[in-house]
Amino acid sequence: MFGFNKRRRGRPNVRARKTEDDGDTAPAPDAPKPVEKKADKEKSKVGSEKKKTSKLSFQEEEVAPEQEFKVKKSSMSRKLAREKEREKSKKIKDYVGPMSPEHEPSPPPPPQIHDQFPQHSVLPPSTSSIPDAYTIHQARKKRELARLQQQSDYIPVKEDERRGGGGTGMDSDDEEEGRVEMRVHTEDLTEMGEEMEESECVQWEEEQLRKGALTSAVVPDNIPSQPVSVAVEIQQQQQGTLSRDYIPQNIPPTLSLSEIRNRLTQEVKTFEQDAQECDGRVETSDKALAVCKDKIAEEEKSIERLSSAFQFYQEMRCYLNDYLQLISVKVDQISGLEDRVLELFANQSLSDKEIRGKYSALTEEGSQLMSDVREEFCSSRAVREMFVKWKKEQPESYKDAYISQCLPRVMTPLINLEMAGWNPLLENSASFEEFPWFLDLVGVGNAELLQDLVQTALIPKVTSVVERCWRPGVLAQSERLVDLVKLISEDYGAEGSEWERLNQAILYKVKQSVSQIAEGGGSVSECTGLLHAILLWDGVTAGVRGIALQSLLSERILPELEELRSEPSTVEVVEGVIKSIPSQWFDETHVMVPELKGFAGYLARLANKLGSSEQRSYKTAYKRVKSMLLRMHAIDLLKSK
Repeated sequence: MFGFNKRRRGRPNVRARKTEDDGDTAPAPDAPKPVEKKADKEKSKVGSEKKKTSKLSFQEEEVAPEQEFKVKKSSMSRKLAREKEREKSKKIKDYVGPMSPEHEPSPPPPPQIHDQFPQHSVLPPSTSSIPDAYTIHQARKKRELARLQQQSDYIPVKEDERRGGGGTGMDSDDEEEGRVEMRVHTEDLTEMGEEMEESECVQWEEEQLRKGALTSAVVPDNIPSQPVSVAVEIQQQQQGTLSRDYIPQNIPPTLSLSEIRNRLTQEVKTFEQDAQECDGRVETSDKALAVCKDKIAEEEKSIERLSSAFQFYQEMRCYLNDYLQLISVKVDQISGLEDRVLELFANQSLSDKEIRGKYSALTEEGSQLMSDVREEFCSSRAVREMFVKWKKEQPESYKDAYISQCLPRVMTPLINLEMAGWNPLLENSASFEEFPWFLDLVGVGNAELLQDLVQTALIPKVTSVVERCWRPGVLAQSERLVDLVKLISEDYGAEGSEWERLNQAILYKVKQSVSQIAEGGGSVSECTGLLHAILLWDGVTAGVRGIALQSLLSERILPELEELRSEPSTVEVVEGVIKSIPSQWFDETHVMVPELKGFAGYLARLANKLGSSEQRSYKTAYKRVKSMLLRMHAIDLLKSK
């Protein structure tokens, strides 16, 4: 790597130099022959030394040749470099000029830049201590000129040494002695290399920054961009190649006072507009804040009301949950009790005494069914009072929850328990209007709830009695049942699915009775009694009139009457049939009822037969039949006979 020639003892190794004292003159510059021979000799020595093993080295390892670091330059960088070289070459030519060997040229003093850079300068003055290419070129040129002029202060450099031929300027004897092994501190060399690399990196970075600043400098819109020459001038000024009095060209003009005033005025207007907008937003925010404060005050006032409402809802929730759980357990027991009571009334094989005994037992069982329940759950009145409280304290939520539609279903199980032993077909049976649940609702004047409970609780109860206990041929039962159905229809409305179900049950029982009497061969008197009981439903239940007149009177009673003899005793049977027909049929109209036309014809024939006899009893019977025809508005049938 690095080596030093070892001097021989007693023989000074000095470079031969001819001086003026020896009387010799330096060889002329145009006589290069000795130099060329020496160069050839040195080249041969270098070739021989390469074959030898290095004895003087810091390390025994071979050192790899150092790679050269190259920076890829852009077109702008090359353009700036060419511009700089032209400027430098021009200045060098002006500086060198004709020189005499008697006078040594002195380098010009470096220009001192005392003035600051212009306002729009792109780069600050360079602070690097590394000489630039121009300074190095000047120094080399100065040295070559001095060498050519054979000045005494400069030692000429051999051509092979200047070209890097490897010569050391020592005698060949020194080379033959070999190399003295010397060791130096590698750490110091490493630090020196790092410092050199760092300085080179700093220089390269500064050059790149200057190039980037020149290409991307921000220039105002109203100022034309600076040409490349301006950038070169700025670069030269930084490197100290421009004179102190240098004035950069194309410097953008400064703003005038009027322009500054206009800009400031515009800024003030903008600020004023922004301030007005801010004031408007502040005013809007103040109004919104006032509204929010009012709202907060209202909400604070409603806290107590909402708190009490929440507490009430919690109480109602707990109450309804407990009540529904109770009903889910008791509803099957209530239904079983009702079924046993109806079965008792439908059993015709029992005597009245047995029926009364079992009925009392079932009534007692019903009274004990709620013995294990608290008072607020065991009666319809207690349940109603809870919902009345809800309606009074929270009417809006009461309406929104549709409590008026739900309450009848809630109270129906308790009403069924109260009416479990009720049978409207029995003599001296209490009216439904005498029960506690009905009296309670009438007392509070809740007609709407009362009507709903009639539909959900009372009518289903009456339907069950009709289906399982009613016998249409028993006139007393039919009369009581007709009165009950008329009362419900006239006072509480004849509508709804439960009402339709009741009518269907009545028609079914009527048809069933007519079929049974026809199949059993009942007498005319039995058929007349059934006709009377069935025609009680005329105007109450649609369809009963047709069944009575067609299926019973025309198809069953008339054939039996035709078989009777035309005697005064037959008139009594006919009068029973006339009495079973509702009187309003004859009183309200003056026209014969079409369904009675067949029966009226039978009466006309019977009157003609009775009138043909001279017996007094027959004459009397004839007058009675004639009055029947007058009542039926069928007297014209008698005249035609």
